[in-house]
Amino acid sequence: MKNVSKIYLLITLIYFSSIQIVNAQNPKIQEIAKKTHESLMKIKDLRFLIHTTKKPFSSKDTIKLKAYGLLHLNNNQPTSYYIVSKWSKDYTIEKFDNIHVSKTIFTADSLDYEKEINLYDLKNYSIENYKFLTQTNEILFKHNLNIFFSKKNVFNYYRKFYSTWFNDSVSIEENIFKNIPVYIITISENSENREDRITNYTSKYFIRKDNFLPIAYSFYGEFEAMYETVFTEIEYLEINPKLPLDFFKIDPTIKEVTPRAFYEEAKKYNL
Repeated sequence: MKNVSKIYLLITLIYFSSIQIVNAQNPKIQEIAKKTHESLMKIKDLRFLIHTTKKPFSSKDTIKLKAYGLLHLNNNQPTSYYIVSKWSKDYTIEKFDNIHVSKTIFTADSLDYEKEINLYDLKNYSIENYKFLTQTNEILFKHNLNIFFSKKNVFNYYRKFYSTWFNDSVSIEENIFKNIPVYIITISENSENREDRITNYTSKYFIRKDNFLPIAYSFYGEFEAMYETVFTEIEYLEINPKLPLDFFKIDPTIKEVTPRAFYEEAKKYNL
C-alpha cells in the first residue's frame, strides 16, 4: 500500500509540475485573451470597415471582399446589423433586426432602378426559419465577423485558467503590424492528412497593444490535397456611436429599393 501511495504521489507531482511548465511557456496568453475579451464586451454598437482576402480550398482564384457596416451587439454577439459589401461587380445590402433579414443585390450601372428586397421572416414556416438562420449566419461567416464577434471566440476560451494546460499548439508573441504594436496569438496543428478534417492549419490573431482590440486574422489549412488561405483586417471606425432606436428596424412592407444612396455611401469607404 505504501508503494501504491508513493506512486500516486509521484504521478500527482508530475501532473502539476507539467501544468506549471506548460503555463510558464505561455505566461501572457490568458492575460491578453482576458483583456481582449473585456474590450470586445464593452462594444454595444460598432461602425466598422472589414476587408477579407481568401483563396478557398476548391479554387485557384483569390476572392477579395470588402464591407462597411454597423453592428449591434449583446455580450459580443451580433443581434442586429446593417452591412454594404462588394465582391467583383456586385454590391449587396444586408440588414438584420432580430426578426427579419433583408438582402438586395445591385451593380453600379443600375443605381436608379428599383431593386427587389429579398426578405426572410423568423415567424414564417419551418422552411423559412431555415432560410432565415442561413441568411443570418452567412453574412457573419462571409465577412469573418464571427472570428471577432461571437460568444465562443478564441479570446473567450483562452482567458480561462485551464485553456493552456498541456496545450503546446498555442503561443503568443509581440510584433509590429502596419506600424501598430500588436500581440499575435498563434494556434497551429501539424498532422497527417485525414479525410474528415482540416490539417496542418495555422490561425493568427493580431491584437492591438494599446486597447486590446483584435485588428486582423490569418488562416492557412489543408484538406484532401487542397489548401485554403484567409486574411482579414477590421477597422473600428466608431465604437458605441449614438444610433436612433429604430436604426436597424426593417419595414417588411417595403419590397423594393433604389440603390444609389447605398452606392454613394459605399464609395466613401472605397468599396
